This record gives sequence, structure tokens and C-alpha cells, in this order.
Amino acid sequence: MLSESLFSLADYVFMPMLPTELSRRAFQQVQEHMEASKYATAEVVAFYNLVDRRKTLHRTNVLRGYAAQPELFCEASIPARTDIERMALEMKPLLEYAPDSDSAAAYGALWREIRRKTAMPAPRS
Repeated sequence: MLSESLFSLADYVFMPMLPTELSRRAFQQVQEHMEASKYATAEVVAFYNLVDRRKTLHRTNVLRGYAAQPELFCEASIPARTDIERMALEMKPLLEYAPDSDSAAAYGALWREIRRKTAMPAPRS
């Protein structure tokens, strides 16, 4: 009931996905649930998280997901990086301790793409 309430009250549901088959199946189940529900009105926007570009399976799954449904999937993805995992230890946002990292650039690219896909306004300074 909680997820049903969230799906009916939210405009968008942002779904981080691991680049695996199990995660792809979970995404399909969420889509099926949203389509079957008479209350769910949120749009789903999926993005890949913990992507290791050295792994062929990760690269293949990321490209396949985006190519199959570019309206639902973000082209930008978040890499598997130690500096991202450090956020929990630092207890700070990534931009505070690693603003010039490729991880920070990846989050920036994802945010810009999400804003384009959802027509969200820019945050106030």
C-alpha cells in the first residue's frame, strides 16, 4: 500500500538499477505494476548505478536498456567508484570532497538529463 500511495502521489519515480538481468526484471515488474494500477500516475525514469565499464555485461546492459526505451532510461549512468562509496564515511556530499572527480561529473550529467526528461526547473541558488 505504501508503494501504491507513492506511485499515485509522485510525479516521477527515479529508479536506480544495477546493470544486471535481475535488476532489469525488477524494472519490468515495476512497469507492469504501474500499467496495471488504476492509481499509479507517476512516470518512471530509470538510470544505471554502480556501472563498471570494464565489464562487458555492464556495458551491454546499459546500452541495451537505453536503446530499448530511451524515453524511460537515462543515457547517463553512475560509475562504481570508491569516491562515491566514501560519501558514507565522509558524511558529506560527493561535491564537497571530490568536486572534480569523474563521479561528480557523472552525477551532474545524470541530473541534467533528468531535468530534460522531466522538465524540472533548475534549483534556486
